Parts: sequence; structure tokens; C-alpha cells
Amino acid sequence: TVQYGHSVRVFLAYMNQYQLVPYRRCVEMVSDLTGHTLAEGTVYNSVAHLADNLGPFEAALRQLLLAAFLIHMDETGIRCMGLLMWIHVISTARATLLVPHRNRGRKALNEIAILPAFRGIVVHDCLAAYDDYDCEHVLCNAHLLRELEFLADKENSGHAAEMQSLLLDSKACTDRARKREQKQL
Repeated sequence: TVQYGHSVRVFLAYMNQYQLVPYRRCVEMVSDLTGHTLAEGTVYNSVAHLADNLGPFEAALRQLLLAAFLIHMDETGIRCMGLLMWIHVISTARATLLVPHRNRGRKALNEIAILPAFRGIVVHDCLAAYDDYDCEHVLCNAHLLRELEFLADKENSGHAAEMQSLLLDSKACTDRARKREQKQL
């Protein structure tokens, strides 16, 4: 029986989950660097072991997000074992929760259980599912800029280009004010 210590398991999980090195390449890397052979299952088990210990951290993170004045939410598609999954992002300036889910809309948002209980301000894209929740909604400027880019380029909308310029100029003005530590414009 082979046993690996905590440091090895943490290293394997870090390489696989944070550096996104696939199982097989983690095994190759350990072999190349140390001359020791381990199974892909060892990498998997290392990740699973550490994931099992994240429960208290995730609970505290969820409480922090629920207590926040303002959160940002978004979702992005990802292929996982040949299936379309959605990574839901819930964040503040200092904390981020990433939740994989098979669904993009209400079903996922309800099961993730942040938005149904949140009462602050949520910044998001124009996904209609967000509108069903009892909080203040603000549209994300980055998403608005992308929509305006499409309208300006593909639809030749002069109004969209003007609005895009207004948003970018407003951001530049706000950035300058923050640099000068102004509290208002």
C-alpha cells in the first residue's frame, strides 16, 4: 500500500484544480520530476479529499455573500465530460463562489440558493431568470458594452455607438475621480 502525505495531495489538487493540469499530465509531471509513478486515481482522490473539507469554508462564503450590500452574478458554459455545464459565479470585490450546474436559469439559481435569499443589489447580465428575485437589479456595464458593440458593428446603429462612448467616457471620468479620492463627481 502506498500513502501520500498532505503536501503531496495538496500539490496534486492545486495543479489539477487551480493550474488546470489534467489527471494524466499530473501523473506524468510527478514521474518526470521525482521518478515515482502514481495513478490518475491518486490525483482524483486528492482533489476529492480536499473538496470534502471545504464544507465549512463554503458555508462561511455563502453567508458572506448573502450579507453583502452588492454582489455580481454571471454564468458561463463549459464542457465537462462531453456535457454542457454552467459555471455560476457569485462574487464581491473580495470573495467569489463558483458553482457548476447542469442548468443556466431559475432551476440552478434556486438550487445554488444565494439569489432567493439575497436582498441587496445584484449586478448581472440581461438573463431573464435573474429578474424573478426580490432584490435590486443593476445591469453589468461590460455586458451592456458587448451588446452595444454588436449593435454598432452588425446593425450599424449610430445610437449604440454613441451610448458605448458615453459609458466608456463615464467610466474614465469615474476612474479619474477615484484616483483623486473624490467621493462624488
